[in-house]
Amino acid sequence: MHSLTGQHPNVIRLPLHLPNEQRIVFNPSTNARHSVECGENADTPLLVFFKANQEVGVNGQLARSLTYQDFPEQFVLKSLEHNAQSKTWHIRQNGFVIGRMFHIGPTAGEKFYLRTLLLVTKGPKSFDDLKTVDGILCESFHDACLKQGLLEDDGEWLICLRDAAEIQTGSQLRHLFATLLLFCAPADPRQLWLQFRNDICDDLRYRLHGLGRTAVSNDEIYDFGLHLIDNILGDSGHSLADSPSMPRSTYNWSDTINNRLISQQLNYNREIENTMAQEFTQSLNGDQRYAFHKILQSIANNDGMLFFITGFGGCGKTYLYQALCHALRAEGIIILCVASTGLTCLLLPGGQTAHSTFKIPIDNLDVDSICCIPKESLRADLLRSAKAIIFDECLMIHRHCFEALDRTFQDLRNCPKRFGGLTMILGGDFQQILPVIPRGSHAEMVTASLQNSYLWNNMQILRLRENMRLQHSAEDASFSQWLLDIGHGRTTDSKGNVEIPQQMITYNENELIQAIYGDIADQDLTPEYFLHHAILAPRNTDVRNTNAKILAQMPGDEIVYYSADSLESDGQLRRRDDIPEDVLRALDPSSLPLSELKMKIGCLLMLLRNLDPKKKLCNGTRMILLRAYS
Repeated sequence: MHSLTGQHPNVIRLPLHLPNEQRIVFNPSTNARHSVECGENADTPLLVFFKANQEVGVNGQLARSLTYQDFPEQFVLKSLEHNAQSKTWHIRQNGFVIGRMFHIGPTAGEKFYLRTLLLVTKGPKSFDDLKTVDGILCESFHDACLKQGLLEDDGEWLICLRDAAEIQTGSQLRHLFATLLLFCAPADPRQLWLQFRNDICDDLRYRLHGLGRTAVSNDEIYDFGLHLIDNILGDSGHSLADSPSMPRSTYNWSDTINNRLISQQLNYNREIENTMAQEFTQSLNGDQRYAFHKILQSIANNDGMLFFITGFGGCGKTYLYQALCHALRAEGIIILCVASTGLTCLLLPGGQTAHSTFKIPIDNLDVDSICCIPKESLRADLLRSAKAIIFDECLMIHRHCFEALDRTFQDLRNCPKRFGGLTMILGGDFQQILPVIPRGSHAEMVTASLQNSYLWNNMQILRLRENMRLQHSAEDASFSQWLLDIGHGRTTDSKGNVEIPQQMITYNENELIQAIYGDIADQDLTPEYFLHHAILAPRNTDVRNTNAKILAQMPGDEIVYYSADSLESDGQLRRRDDIPEDVLRALDPSSLPLSELKMKIGCLLMLLRNLDPKKKLCNGTRMILLRAYS
């Protein structure tokens, strides 16, 4: 690794200056210093960099593909033979150097913003070119940074809401505004609300008319909008009180609207649900059909039994859950579907994460914990109205969570039976991940598993044995058996290594990409196409390299977004300009998103947050880029 101090011979420090800035020049012959204006005709490295980008031909094309900091890697600055004061960049013939701009902190004003733009802009031909964004010349380098989203402020959220207000409904805008409050931490959310509240509440007058409130003022409509936004935030365990500057609802809307949680669970078309139930039940295999009828019998008789559906991947656990949901909802019965992760709950009809639905405590969870659900709340009414609960991928959850649910449900439903008399359908595969105990031993993980809970002895085990994802060929049967052997540790040697069959191995990444995606430039990039094509990799560096190769083969122009980086204090007094932005952007830990995100219209993106599980927007959700804004 080369030093960044400027003393290493392979590191070149690049100076910065503003247009027409005075610079100090030293004359060794007279041992004197004098000031020179950095005008358009000066030969400073930065201005010579601009001139190199104006050239035509191969040299100019190469220059325009580089940022100012990357320029010394491909070019060397030389003086002209006839004029030592004049300099120009020439293509580097040998050697290797690293370019580093002089560090300038945010307190330097425009020079800091100039440096920020130079870090990300390739091929600028002048200072004005640096300040031009989307064909519009900005008044300052600061404004150009703001328009490119390189600085933290509410400008990008204002643009986001303004664009959305032109095409989205009031309901969609309320969900968007709640998402901004939850995940984006706007600096002045009250100002955003005041500016866009007419658009956010544009459908509420009609909605209140339908509820019998025909004489409502604008203030009441805005208050109702705040109430609905607060409800959306409540689904994630938050409220408007978390944003001190935001106004809050002051009216009591409980008498105007019914229990929204129960309404959501009953908002299904029974005819459609009945049709879906018939289609699903006709294709159940023997094990699934047996489990299906045992569970329906418990619900019909109010037996409140506990079931555990077990089976390795591909045995149809999710398919069974879907059949149960359609059958019960066709009868108007409330069944709640939850899962341990946001991505898993996407596979369940109306699925949500267990922690958000039942308010399971995350911190200080112990043997005596209970869920934070007031007995007179809307959520408590929902749990008293429900007949059954499906809890998928439950084995990753600590047993104390289920014991807390058991105590909470008994109290809310005033019933001493397990889980308050609800029929519980739990599912999972013991060959997958056990509860994760930070810095815990294997014994502690086993102790935390559901099998060690007092609830386990009350559960009826229903096993699914047939792999429904594979066709019944000899090759598929062999692959299925190989997966089972890995799960049982039968193919693992004394060092923990697993031997992979030779027919599953390739040593050429390009062949792998060709086998999976073919000629992606000629493909119709629909959701169905990406649904059946994917490459998985265990390391982030492999993911980035493979994505870059696939993206290069896709049609269209590349779009680049840069992060707006900031440094959080660790409790010690720290100046904001201690660490340069280029150092922050060079860091690439697994817990942070990319500082430079490259995309094309039609490419695949993955969501990194649980934005709205009800709308299938969870951590791990795959999406296709349709539009991109500057």
